[in-house]
Amino acid sequence: MQKRLKRIADALPEEGVLAKSLNRKQFVAGAGAVGLTAILAACGGDDDDSSSEPAPAPAEPPAEEPAPAEPPAEEPAAPAPPDAPPEEPAAPPATSDEAPLKDGLAEGKWGGPTGFEGAENYQYEFDSEEGRAMQALRQAVQDGTAPDSIKMQVLGGARGHVDVPNPEGAPSLAQLFEEETGGIPIDIAVETTPETNFSDNLQNLSTQNGSFDLVQTASSDIGDLATGGLLLNLDEFVATHQPSWSDSEFGYEGGQQVVNLFNTFEGSTYVVAFDNDTQPYAYRADLFEDATEQGNFEDTYGRALRFPVTWEEHAQVAEFFTRKDADTPLFGDVATHAPFWQVVNWQQRFVSSANPDAYYFNDDGSSNIGTDAGVRAAEEHVKALEWGGPNALTDIWIDQYSAMGAGNAVMGNSFPNITKIMPGNPDLDLNGFGQYIATDLTPGRVVDGELIRRPVLFFNIAWGVNGFADAARQEPAYLFLQWAGGARIYTWITANPAGFMDPHHTYSFNDQATVDSYSRGSLNERGEQSGQVLKDIIPFTAPLITHRGAGEYTNALDIELANALTGQKTAEQAIMDASNEWDQITERLGVAEQAASIAATRGVWPTATQTPPDDVVTA
Repeated sequence: MQKRLKRIADALPEEGVLAKSLNRKQFVAGAGAVGLTAILAACGGDDDDSSSEPAPAPAEPPAEEPAPAEPPAEEPAAPAPPDAPPEEPAAPPATSDEAPLKDGLAEGKWGGPTGFEGAENYQYEFDSEEGRAMQALRQAVQDGTAPDSIKMQVLGGARGHVDVPNPEGAPSLAQLFEEETGGIPIDIAVETTPETNFSDNLQNLSTQNGSFDLVQTASSDIGDLATGGLLLNLDEFVATHQPSWSDSEFGYEGGQQVVNLFNTFEGSTYVVAFDNDTQPYAYRADLFEDATEQGNFEDTYGRALRFPVTWEEHAQVAEFFTRKDADTPLFGDVATHAPFWQVVNWQQRFVSSANPDAYYFNDDGSSNIGTDAGVRAAEEHVKALEWGGPNALTDIWIDQYSAMGAGNAVMGNSFPNITKIMPGNPDLDLNGFGQYIATDLTPGRVVDGELIRRPVLFFNIAWGVNGFADAARQEPAYLFLQWAGGARIYTWITANPAGFMDPHHTYSFNDQATVDSYSRGSLNERGEQSGQVLKDIIPFTAPLITHRGAGEYTNALDIELANALTGQKTAEQAIMDASNEWDQITERLGVAEQAASIAATRGVWPTATQTPPDDVVTA
């Protein structure tokens, strides 16, 4: 694990990913693993993750993939999402003759970065979401009520967005904030990792640790941390300072439904999203466009080669391209099977099993995964090991990027930043194949005559205000989030290659510099072979488990999938055991309370569908 973290640090310029030592045992513990013995047996016992040494061979997968079972019955219609906040009110009152904060700003702009070409695109007006936040912060400085700093908890792989200047001539986000507030510095007081973030925050919750102001968290953890009090309810601050999250120009792509998905729990705001982990499917476009490959595929399967739109088509394409004994080994799919990172791959197969969605839980709070759809998803997840590399049980996203860049991988679900930080990166694009990587919408299933494709939001960096921090520090901390998370400032920082955050604002998708930071037009311009654009994927994206107990439910599933992957249980037995454990967790947390929380999250689920092509493969 230590070597892997070093590779991540090298791939992200000036990052401090290695600030916290982490071995494999800690990695599994960070994923909340209860069945530690089973997973360590699957992953190998030492702490050396060198890719030159293959992992222990997994158990033989089933000889044949069972025929897909009928999907579960459609769930009842979801309730309407919470009302959107007003989009750009004039509160606090704006004065149009307010002097700009500095020289060098474009006409009509009040604040924002300067010092580089195109800076005006990230500057903001006095009466804007960034402007309202900065006005309140400057007033606090003037009144002597401002905090001595804003103390942040930050993922090591994302801190470059805060403290690394970009582009040349620009300040860092931290430098700009201190300058514009008139003296409030940013203090990266706590550093964490995706694998340890939840356990770190559970400890902060249990000790009521208020020593820092901003809690970094993932979307799946919001329910637990909000219920426990570590995340402060932000509704009052949102009502007062009016961010533009649902605005048609400056808001989130996908509107209020995506705001609910990214920022809320049970109808209230607890975090501000700073990422877009909507899990597009990355693929080698050059292979799909190769005339010889096209001809051979058609001879084999009797249809034209294309990026797969169903999981059945995906199995054919992955099987066709898997050539492990070739001079340059080729793996048909490198979607991750490692602890913590793998669950999303089962979820995407499961959620697409009903129209519009297969929910993880029924309305009464009972588990919905101990079904034919849940078992089928697990059987497919295990079978996919046949198409992966020798370290498929331990490889994570950074290994996937390396396999793509080396020319060893054909496709796999990934993060949007694969087309930003991998192509041309000497630490990842090992043989120059990054130029061919494109992205598309995750495969799905045909249900009731409609094509249901459901990438699942995974992790998704967000910050909330620490509910245990000094109350006098909480509003300034929120104001930083509104300012830095505003469309203009956020667009500027998300294009920074020193971190792995990805854009989700409509404004970002229309910003040329941000578009140019992603290759092959995968952000929002369709190149001739670019595939599905990232902003088009957002409306199809389903959530992780987000209500109270999410960590426990997810961990139980993770452990049982590991049992299936290593042959310790059949896929069916593993899923049934996970389903039974989910029901036990629900009983312990309170069935009525969990059912109410589940109902409150229905509004974040997507409803977008597609018309399947005439020649779609479904079996």
